[in-house]
Amino acid sequence: KFFKSKGVKLSKIDSVTREEDAKIDNSKCKEITGGRIDLLVRTPECYIIIENKIDSRIIFQGGVSQIQRYYNYVNYLQREEKERLKKTEEDLKNKIASLGQECEKYERRINDPKKSKDKRMEKWSEDLEELMRDKIEAKNELEDLPEFKEREVIGFVLAPEYNTPTDSELEVKNNAGQIVYNYKPVSYKEIYYWLKDKAMETIDKDPNFKAFYNAMKKHTYVTKGESIREDMMNIFFTRIQKCPKKYFTKSAFTMSLECPRRLYYAYDKDGYANQDVDDEFLKSLAEGGFQVGEFAKLCYKIGPANTVKT
Repeated sequence: KFFKSKGVKLSKIDSVTREEDAKIDNSKCKEITGGRIDLLVRTPECYIIIENKIDSRIIFQGGVSQIQRYYNYVNYLQREEKERLKKTEEDLKNKIASLGQECEKYERRINDPKKSKDKRMEKWSEDLEELMRDKIEAKNELEDLPEFKEREVIGFVLAPEYNTPTDSELEVKNNAGQIVYNYKPVSYKEIYYWLKDKAMETIDKDPNFKAFYNAMKKHTYVTKGESIREDMMNIFFTRIQKCPKKYFTKSAFTMSLECPRRLYYAYDKDGYANQDVDDEFLKSLAEGGFQVGEFAKLCYKIGPANTVKT
């Protein structure tokens, strides 16, 4: 459905392969191929090449990009398919012609008056019937042979906005250096919000899809720093939720800024010892904190009996 929203016509999907080896021997293919395609989708109408680029850029070797190598590979597959169908058609036509000649030979034997009493007549008749069946079967195969239909080659490069490929990186050129195709860039942010708008019912039912959706969210930010900050915040709140103590105090907040994991360990007093408990200097600082708390109560007319719990 997402590909359809990008203008790709899809009646059905024949296959999807991951990390497909795109290398063809140089003796078979003039264009440069190689590398591994992240996802290759085959449909009756097209090949869809999908390349993911989270952190790394598009790789160039000898002036040829990895996505151009994939494009060359898919075009080779099409030429190979065309040649295979052509050879199959020629083989079937030759087979039909050869069987026809054999049938004529046996018919002449059977219809020859001089051989009407030949003891081999019954065997010839059986052989003729078998040859005719083979000929009919070959004709049916030829009629059912699909006609070669060239498929459109469509390429997408998926990337976060902080790693969007340049126009020149998306170009595919022929041996003469002419641009013959441009891959289409798609941001993870676009995918994430499309899923959020169109597919949440499916996502909620499938834990693997849910994990993919959550991972996609990490790459919706303009900079990688924002993504890292989101990860740290998630870890921070997860730690807080797991803390045995329910109340998030000033001390806990300060501690969480230093290290979210330390906050988790500090509240699990039974499982982890704290060397700071008996530190006299830290005790005096804590008493100062209590005094600030009492002063705040006076300023805001809060009764002295009130605590964090009440």
